[in-house]
Amino acid sequence: MVYLKKLTVTWAGKKKTNTYITVPRGAHPQDKCIPLVVVLRDLLKIADNSREARSVITSGKIIVDGNVCRDMKRGIGLFDVIEIPDLKKAYRMIIRGKPRLIEIPIEEAKKKLCRVTGKTVLKKGKLQLNLHDGKNIITDVKDYSVNDSVLLSLPDQKISENVKFGPGCLVMINNGSVVKLKNVIRGLHRKMVLDDGKEIPLKNFIVVGIDKPIIKVSE
Repeated sequence: MVYLKKLTVTWAGKKKTNTYITVPRGAHPQDKCIPLVVVLRDLLKIADNSREARSVITSGKIIVDGNVCRDMKRGIGLFDVIEIPDLKKAYRMIIRGKPRLIEIPIEEAKKKLCRVTGKTVLKKGKLQLNLHDGKNIITDVKDYSVNDSVLLSLPDQKISENVKFGPGCLVMINNGSVVKLKNVIRGLHRKMVLDDGKEIPLKNFIVVGIDKPIIKVSE
């Protein structure tokens, strides 16, 4: 098994007894996701150690994004949904400086908001959307743009809503705050102008709604 030094990642616990921690795998950046085994042990605390967490995972008791997950190193990143049917609990991963979980209503375990990071026109007029979590969605609808957000139903990954990126939308930025977007400055130094007048780089954000977030994104 491959490990990381704890000091190199912000999400690792600082226990003196352990120098290394499991490397997450998947589409999310390593510093923006946490291995499922660590989520169960350190965040949810439903296991006292990695051995117990592995047993829970391999027994098929954990659902990630609508599907049973038996991969203990599966990286849980932005807006990934964890459901634990035995406990009748569901959680969503957000980024507030570092990854952290919030508990969500159980019915929201069937919803996931994803940022469109790219799109490709395919044959026969189809459009492929590339999403921030590594998913690729094929659609006939053309009215999607990079930086929009799409609300997916889980586990079938059908788009139920499209939230457009632009002035007036609500965005969650890297510190976990949800703020209204006032304007976008294009060109060499692309920036977002927030409602309070602050300017931040056009990166590390996700559209979460217009008048209010369409899913629960804070505690």
